[in-house]
Amino acid sequence: MCRGDIAMPRIQIVYASRHGGTAGIAERIAQILRAEGGDVVVADGAERPETSGFDAYVIGSGVYLGTWLKEGTDFLERNQSALATKPVWLFSSGPLPGSSKAPDTEGPLTLALGVIPGHVVDERRHRREALQRGVGSV
Repeated sequence: MCRGDIAMPRIQIVYASRHGGTAGIAERIAQILRAEGGDVVVADGAERPETSGFDAYVIGSGVYLGTWLKEGTDFLERNQSALATKPVWLFSSGPLPGSSKAPDTEGPLTLALGVIPGHVVDERRHRREALQRGVGSV
């Protein structure tokens, strides 16, 4: 596509979304880029989209417990070589720090998992397991 004498880039927007919020943000970004004359393709990272034929990439993911969704990180890892040679813009969507209405007396895992009658959440164990999965042995 061209805008005046300037060729507009072909842009791929890839998102990882659990409940549709991040998908909606990706579609809104696409709408704005298209209004500027961009040739934009939006794809769900869970569908393992191909990256060939694009000039630039926008990649976003929902954030849960401070981490991108697996579909988002998998897309980045799988396409690292192709993405390294092109402009890439990343975005994340999730709660803002301090946006929770819950009292500060409960730990973050208890708040995230909720309270199950008769079940005790050991936050230290869950944090340790999460760290081990993320960075190896702690």
